Amino acid sequence: MTARRIGRMTCVLVMLATQSWHVSVAQKVPSADAVLSRWEETFAEVKDFTATVTATIEMERLRVPRMEAKIFFKKPDKFHVESGGFMMLPREGMALDPSLVRARYHAKQEGPDTADGRETYRLLLTAIKPGQGLKEFTVWIDRSTWTPVRMQTTPYEGRSLRLSFQYTNVQGSIWLPSVVRATFDAQTAEPDQPTMPEGPGQNYPQPQRQLPRTGSMTVRYTDYRVNTGLSDEIFEKVEPPAPVKKR
Repeated sequence: MTARRIGRMTCVLVMLATQSWHVSVAQKVPSADAVLSRWEETFAEVKDFTATVTATIEMERLRVPRMEAKIFFKKPDKFHVESGGFMMLPREGMALDPSLVRARYHAKQEGPDTADGRETYRLLLTAIKPGQGLKEFTVWIDRSTWTPVRMQTTPYEGRSLRLSFQYTNVQGSIWLPSVVRATFDAQTAEPDQPTMPEGPGQNYPQPQRQLPRTGSMTVRYTDYRVNTGLSDEIFEKVEPPAPVKKR
């Protein structure tokens, strides 16, 4: 074999090795659709659930005692809260159904990342139609469990919201949130008239005072009951009685 032929074969082998390396690197980062599919698999067995949640809130200009509520969730998008007050988290943070995310958001793969010490894939989610939830948010999906580790969005004008998730094993193969920590942080000057987030089922009272600029909320989930066959009646809105007119 001549030196020229050996040189040509070497070049071919180097080119093949380089192409194989590029293919291998591309395969290591799954598409946004593939990540959503793996996330959906973790939630596929859940039809409905109830849980008790307790919330500890630390907010600027706002004193809130420890809150307790019971939440009800039923696929595809039914959500109900029994509480004496109101939860300040958006619905997406309380019960995040990946199938609903796929139906309502465009997903863009932004590559591997690290969040809260976990190896993740970062997805940017943008609402397909306005008024069906948060307009845009980023979610970090754990590469080993395929569950959200972190979520970040801007639900109030000029205020960022960051959610961090911890999980508990329920009924063997089902993993549901055990702790959700929300951190609020002001990004701009106080707006004159703050706007509230969009989304169905989010009955936010209009603020009478300026909203807190910074603070945090820690929500703990206990007493999970999964797939009990919740009735649709639980999620029907009860209209308040009409005021009695004085004669």
